[in-house]
Amino acid sequence: MLKRSYIFIIFIIFVVFLVVLFIVLQGGYSQYTGKYEVFQEAEIILPESKEEYREKMTEYVQAGGENPFDKMRYIKKKIQIRENEVREIAEYVANYIYDLGTEKIKVEYLEIKNKTVYLLFNIDTEGWAGVSVARGIVHPLVEKNLLNLPQVDRVIFDYSSEDNSG
Repeated sequence: MLKRSYIFIIFIIFVVFLVVLFIVLQGGYSQYTGKYEVFQEAEIILPESKEEYREKMTEYVQAGGENPFDKMRYIKKKIQIRENEVREIAEYVANYIYDLGTEKIKVEYLEIKNKTVYLLFNIDTEGWAGVSVARGIVHPLVEKNLLNLPQVDRVIFDYSSEDNSG
């Protein structure tokens, strides 16, 4: 009888191990949805120095001159995404490079037609003092990242011409 109990306990431990292994290999627990989800990896490009990028792009937006964007050094980073690669990369990059404090930069409008991404963030649809600097910092970096996706050839920060939202 005692031998059967040990076998049963070992069997239960083995089943629990297999379930945990399956969950780990398939994704993870999402704090957003409260359930287990499948994740995939995406590679993004970020400035080597966040502070230098923000400083130089702010100066360029405010004073003009030569655009420093292409002369900056960038690094590659892998991130986990859940379902909408374009939306999640855009929001991740925007929030990485520009901090709104307690609020987040969110995609308000997204449409993809013929490999063209039409995209508007809340910083594009809401106005406040300094929003042009925020756009000047965020837009080029988001565009650079989205253009690395095979399904994207062009990024336009506006409504599509067929959409009457604007």
